[in-house]
Amino acid sequence: MKLYSIDTSAWIAFFRKRSSPAFFAVEKVLANEYASVGIDGIVMTELLQGVRSRKETDLIDAAIGSLPYFLHNRDIFFRAGGLNKSLRAKGITIPITDAIIAATCIEYGAVLLTIDEHFKHFRGLKAKIVC
Repeated sequence: MKLYSIDTSAWIAFFRKRSSPAFFAVEKVLANEYASVGIDGIVMTELLQGVRSRKETDLIDAAIGSLPYFLHNRDIFFRAGGLNKSLRAKGITIPITDAIIAATCIEYGAVLLTIDEHFKHFRGLKAKIVC
């Protein structure tokens, strides 16, 4: 079974842009009986900080509330720091939250479904970028 993590950008497209390629990609992964989807605490936090109403909070909770949670351990934070350090040495600056998301996916062996192209810079990350 293939394991996925869905990035905040793809979740937002799923909730708000019903005809976008990201919407269809998320829908396909969620419906695939041979795929499993987990949720990262950073993604959960980013989604919840952007809600505009109780209805949106309930919608998000219904979608992600039963997903397995990727726990963050010390190794993930060390990996995230190292990933970002090596990218900065190449002149590439990416938010540390995205480095933590990437490190979490690498640690769990999950494919990251995202819209954000900067995830392609993380060595060792399996990212599916949908636009």
